[in-house]
Amino acid sequence: MKLNELQTLLQNSILTSEPLIHPHLQAPPKGSVSDRVAIYANGFYGRLEEVLANDYNLLTSVMGKDKFSEMCRAYIHKYPSCSDSLNFFGQNISQFLTETSPYNKKPYIAEIAQFEWAEYQSVVACDKDLLSESDLHALPVEQWPELKFELHPSCQILTFYWNSLSLIEALRKNKSTPKPKLLKLPQSVLVWRHQLEIRYTKLNSLELTMLNAIKRQESFIEICEALRKKIADEEVASYIVKELHSWLRAKLFVIPSSNL
Repeated sequence: MKLNELQTLLQNSILTSEPLIHPHLQAPPKGSVSDRVAIYANGFYGRLEEVLANDYNLLTSVMGKDKFSEMCRAYIHKYPSCSDSLNFFGQNISQFLTETSPYNKKPYIAEIAQFEWAEYQSVVACDKDLLSESDLHALPVEQWPELKFELHPSCQILTFYWNSLSLIEALRKNKSTPKPKLLKLPQSVLVWRHQLEIRYTKLNSLELTMLNAIKRQESFIEICEALRKKIADEEVASYIVKELHSWLRAKLFVIPSSNL
């Protein structure tokens, strides 16, 4: 049997817990073939669980180490690592928790996982040249109607249906966590990287309208029209100016790919 075939058998033995490789291995002087294979299996799962625990500190705290470990083992079977890099191995945790019993009976843990992964994505997002107020001041007035803003690659908008953010904040401040509960209205949260710091903020409905329009690459005039459906015409201009100033200071925008 070729080496690559043996490697595949060992891999499948580890992933399925079936003794597929055992007939092809020589019995060791001490212990058994099963014991030797178990060493590799435990090391394999242990390393993957360590990666997930590093990415999901809050989730580990909420679930408890034992339950988190059980979840990791099930996740590894459902979403096995298919890459030489483990940087994005945990990207499907939130989805897994949403679709898998018994975890889907507590939807807030999937939202906590979603938040932690959004923070991780913000950390590794690429950098781009930031848009400044002077860039906008230099823009001719006639170009403003068709102007399109571009969010920094680290920006992500999340929607929570449970009081997950309150749970997250309590955990990080080492305070007693509130009882999980379904919110009366969904809560939108923006996560982004400000220089080397990961930040987040709650979004009201108008801010969400603006940011979603920007994500859809709608023009400035289209953003204005979207806001006119929610607030009085005479309030639109001042509101947009206020938000743009605030978001520029927060480093949310980059110079558009099409340039100004």
